[in-house]
Formats: sequence, structure tokens, C-alpha cells
Amino acid sequence: MINFEEEELKKIIHEIARNNGLNENTKIIFSKGSEKGDGYLGEIVNIRAIDDVTEKSLDFVAKIGLKDENMRSIYPYSEVFRNEILAYEEIIKSLRNLQKEANLLSIFNPSPIFYFASSVLNEEYLILENIKISNFEMLGIKQLLDDEHTRMICETYGKFHGLSLAMKTLHKQKFFELAAKLSDVYSLKTIEKDIKFFFGKMWISIRNVMKEKDVKWQRYNNYADNSLDIMDDMCDLKDEKYFCFLHGDCWTNNLMFRYKNNNMGQKHLEEIKLIDWQACRIGPPVCDLSYMLYSGASKEVLSNLEIYLKIYHNSLSSVLSQLKLDVNIVYPFEEMKRQWRKYYHYAVILSGSIWKFRSFGENQGVDPLNYKSQDGSSYIDAIADADCDTDYFCEHIKYLFDHLDEIANGNILGPANTHETSKTK
Repeated sequence: MINFEEEELKKIIHEIARNNGLNENTKIIFSKGSEKGDGYLGEIVNIRAIDDVTEKSLDFVAKIGLKDENMRSIYPYSEVFRNEILAYEEIIKSLRNLQKEANLLSIFNPSPIFYFASSVLNEEYLILENIKISNFEMLGIKQLLDDEHTRMICETYGKFHGLSLAMKTLHKQKFFELAAKLSDVYSLKTIEKDIKFFFGKMWISIRNVMKEKDVKWQRYNNYADNSLDIMDDMCDLKDEKYFCFLHGDCWTNNLMFRYKNNNMGQKHLEEIKLIDWQACRIGPPVCDLSYMLYSGASKEVLSNLEIYLKIYHNSLSSVLSQLKLDVNIVYPFEEMKRQWRKYYHYAVILSGSIWKFRSFGENQGVDPLNYKSQDGSSYIDAIADADCDTDYFCEHIKYLFDHLDEIANGNILGPANTHETSKTK
């Protein structure tokens, strides 16, 4: 381990193991939990605790903050760890309690089991259930969302957002108490100088690639030149009625999928867990789903966007109905479409860096655990400037922009109302 003393971590795991029925002499085994290109801005360690007497074992994953001063100078580590700890300790727990209070037969739990955490400066970490042992897995970095995965993602986020909206309606004081503790890590008031300009740098890099490929679009000029203003506008909720808790950093590397085989031996998706809640915040529900789709959906999925939005909204409506709430009051379908037309720029700007990650070849990319600058540039600069598969990059940005033009022209989601027109259009 690079960022944590092994003996200290062993003490913590022994305590958790004892609290979960393992004996004093439990054996602790560490192994590497992430690879270059996984996208983690921290160290991931897999841990197995084995009781030699009963042969019972528990499997954990530890997420440990980097100690590197240069990385900490550009990334809000303290805020993201506090956010994630709050999400596991209080927000997700509150959503489970809401379901239990309503005596729901099936309790939706969107995340792994949370065991322990520290938010002490320079000693931040979380310890969670290792759901890989329960056959959850990630999609490959270049694997795009097909129909099956998109449907279940929409259903999963529909349940999560439905519960969050229900909490805001039924337990308003508790909702806003928790919301007040969250930091919006994409807000210009929170992020540091270097990362503040990251999105603009990324879209300048995308513009350069597109120009090399002779692909002309005013849209990428807008994102390259105005990303800070657009992001600031998208994070402002003063005139927004419909908002809830968001997962926040919702691209496919922050979801894990479990599959089952049917009688014919065919593999089918069974369940999804949401991980990495570091960007958890309040905002319009569509921000999660649009970020997920615009950073990783296939061309076929985007062409059927309205079908998936109906799946999402039906899932959300079902949750609200079980809690005796009317979706037409809490979050009407037309309001969801209005939000999508208004806030999709937020998702697109964030998606630029994800498409860059997806475009890295085997020996490309930048590893935050081992990054050392040779010329004073930051990790953020290095990601924006790194070589990648420009053909892949251009192909996927192009079909995303084709889709965005369809929205702007009113061919998807219908025409925008006059009051929806803004400087981001």
C-alpha cells in the first residue's frame, strides 16, 4: 500500500471482523484492488479476513485518499470523502428507513454494505463490502451501454431518485438537514483552480481532435470556450422546484453489475449497485441519468432516448406510488423532459473526460497513483493532453453531437418552450 500503514488498517479490519462474529486470531490478507485506467483518484485495496477456527471469511474493499500534495492541491479530497461518508452513513440509511417505515415488502438498497470510515485530513478512507465476491463486476472500459444495461440502469436510478423525492416530500426537514452537509464538488465555489479549468481544457483538446478530423461543430466551440459559465449555471438551483439527492459521478465505472444464467445458459443482467458516492449532491434527477447515457451509451440507445426515459419515469412513479405519493405532483413526466432539455449541457461537459478515458489504448492514459510531472504540469493537464485513439474518440463524440442536434431541433423530447432558451443553447 502507498497511502496507508498496513498495520493500522489491520487493526481496523480486526475490529470490524470481531463485530461481525470472527475470532481474535482472524488472518488479514491484502491485495491490489484497482489498475491503471480504472479512473480512481485514490488507492483501492481488497481485504479478506479469514477466521481459521470457523473458516468463516469476510471480504472488504478499502478506498484510501492519496497523500500526494500536488494531487491534493488540485482535487477537493476532504470534500469528496465527507460526501461519500455522508451518503453511506446517513443518506442511503435514511432511504432504507423510509422504506421500512412504509412496510414495503422489497427494500431497495442501491449500494454495498458500509462498515467504517475516516474523514480526518490526510487520513481519509472508507471500508465497504467487496461485492466482487458476490459476483458483481464492472463493464469493460470500452463496453458501451446496450438495451439490457440501459433499461436496468434507468430502473435503478428511478428507484433511487423516487425514494429521494419521497424523502424530500415526506421528511422535508431531514432531507434539507442532510443536503446542507453535502459539498457540490462540481461547483466553482468548491473546486480548486486547476481542476476548475479541467473541463474547458478537455473540450479544447476535443476541439483539436475534431478539427484534425475535419469535423466542424459550433457546439464543441461553445463547450471549450464557455464550460465554466455553463457549469456554474447548471449548478444553480434557485429557480428549480424538482431536485433530489444525486449519485453524482455516474458513469459506468461507478456501477457494478451482477448476472445470472437462464435455463438456456444465456447470461442476463440481474442487479446493479451504485458505488463511488464522492460527488453526491442535490440537483435535478436528470443530471444522473443524462451523465450516465452521454458518457457511455451506444448510438442505438441514444436514438431511443424517449423509450428509456419512460422506463426511468415508470420506475420512479412505482416507488412513489408505494409510498402513497402522486408522481404527477412530485415529478411529472413533462417536467422531467423540460429538465433534460435544460440540463443536458452539464452531462455533456462532464462526459468529455470519460470519452477520453475510454479512448486510451493499453499503454496510454495517466495513473494518478504514480503521476510525476516533468515540467510542472498537473495531473489534470496530463489527462487533457494525453495521446489516445483519436478515431475512436471522434466517432463517439460525433454521434453524441448528432443526438444533441436532434434534441436542439425538437426531434427528440419535443420543442423547447420559450422560457427554456438560455445562453447554453
